[in-house]
Amino acid sequence: MKININAEKLKQHRKVLNAFNNKKSLAIINFLAEKEECNVTGIHKSQHLTQPVASIVLKYLRAANVVKTERRGKSIFYSLNKPLIDHFLNFIHST
Repeated sequence: MKININAEKLKQHRKVLNAFNNKKSLAIINFLAEKEECNVTGIHKSQHLTQPVASIVLKYLRAANVVKTERRGKSIFYSLNKPLIDHFLNFIHST
């Protein structure tokens, strides 16, 4: 039996798993789940993080496709990629 694994998909799934396995990432995910959307200033103030730390965490969440962004003027607003998160949570709960 040969097992075919798409390396790119595996890499993407690993990024999502890492996002949910990090306390700061998970706190931001939970905050955005309640708030719907927010800019980095609101996120770093609400999570008691420095702005650079919040930006780094958001960079990783964006790379994992866990958050979506929308530019409004000079600000970038972050929101959850709900279809991806729903798919991930359904997978976790089904095993």
